[in-house]
Amino acid sequence: MSSLEGLSNDQLLTETRKLVQRERGFEVELVRHLGEVESRRLYLGRACSSMFDYCVKVLGFSECVAYKRIAVARAGRRFSGLLDALHKGEIHLTGASLIAPHLADGELGDWLAMSRGATAREIKQRIAERKPQEPGSNFVRKLAVKPPAAQVAWSCVYGSEETRERSLPAQAKTNLPAENSSAPTTARAPHPEPLGESRYSVRFVADADVHAQLEELRDLLRHTIPDGDVGKILAKAIGELLERVKKQKVGTCTRPRTPRASSAESPSRHIPAEMRRSVWERDGGRCAYVSLDGTRCGETGRIEFHHQVPWARCREHEVDNIALRCRAHNHYEAELAFGTEKMSRWRTGTGDG
Repeated sequence: MSSLEGLSNDQLLTETRKLVQRERGFEVELVRHLGEVESRRLYLGRACSSMFDYCVKVLGFSECVAYKRIAVARAGRRFSGLLDALHKGEIHLTGASLIAPHLADGELGDWLAMSRGATAREIKQRIAERKPQEPGSNFVRKLAVKPPAAQVAWSCVYGSEETRERSLPAQAKTNLPAENSSAPTTARAPHPEPLGESRYSVRFVADADVHAQLEELRDLLRHTIPDGDVGKILAKAIGELLERVKKQKVGTCTRPRTPRASSAESPSRHIPAEMRRSVWERDGGRCAYVSLDGTRCGETGRIEFHHQVPWARCREHEVDNIALRCRAHNHYEAELAFGTEKMSRWRTGTGDG
């Protein structure tokens, strides 16, 4: 790196302006490349279930920067004028990412005029004036200070959006990155920020029906939870729901039944519960797809049971042939086995089976 001490003030300012111009050009080229990587779904082969994961895990972007660049890359594929404005410095990356979800045919010029020369806060305000605001996302956050032992570990805030906004720390109100998957509109809730140890604050917005059900539940549980503490009620409800869902999904149970034999003439595609339990335990409840460079996906959302030799070809269930996959990698490997065109026809119901 060259020394800057020999530059005059004017030279330093001039060189800085030049670097900004070069950075804009690099940024636009990077965004264009990201858009093409996503359109080809190349992130799947790198053991990433989404473009967002690829940007964070492989390219090393922060979550916020990954979100902005992906949002602008998607919009830039439809509206090239957005990238031109970014290159000219008429709008910054954050501003482009803010207006990207709202762009529609014939409206780019209007949105750019609204955003030109504006700060991120000003653009957010103008968007809020033009578009009705959606309720904030639910989130989980660690407590900054460990409360007394008598205080429960969960706190729940429910009510109107106005009430919720007054109760949230400023940093919690920022919408963190949306997550792309094989379905581009899929979004993931904001990640919790580590503010304390082993205790969390859970807040959510509830409509009138949920509020009434919660109040009724508090009254019915007064014998076992005399103080009607919402945190204790939620902890109990979540535990029971998790047990039921895992029983349906994984086949977990306290007294496993003897599996029924499958008919050789008409084998069932349903994977026996004891096999699902074994596969789930072996793979740790995570996507077990491994890329060519040895990287494992490890995604925990939308997990499915995958036949490594496709079911259509083997027509039998074996633990060694079944592995966990996130939906994106399950689809990806099906396309590798049968071809993209055939799988596309099958998903839309136009295939021959």
